[in-house]
Amino acid sequence: MLNRSGSQLAAVIPRNHLEAAMNEYGRRALEHWQRTKPQELSTIPDPEAFFSTLGETAASQVDSLADQLAGPDSAAEGYLEKVGRLRMAKYRAEEMVLAELVQQ
Repeated sequence: MLNRSGSQLAAVIPRNHLEAAMNEYGRRALEHWQRTKPQELSTIPDPEAFFSTLGETAASQVDSLADQLAGPDSAAEGYLEKVGRLRMAKYRAEEMVLAELVQQ
């Protein structure tokens, strides 16, 4: 595939179709299962649907948990403190959700 300037767009095309429909969490789960559970992976009738759904579920849970962990804004909190608090809440939520859903 070529862009307007004629150069190839290989960098933006997914490695394969299976991973194209998945979000980051679905891809992580797929890669984890490829490394650690190849037998179980081979028994999934529709891996694309399975890991896409798993990824969407994980994303929804990460968002919800991150909001809870972040807590309310503080009037005394500066911009950088708020960004740090929100990022740490997301990282903690990702760690918790991925441990439960993706790396089961």
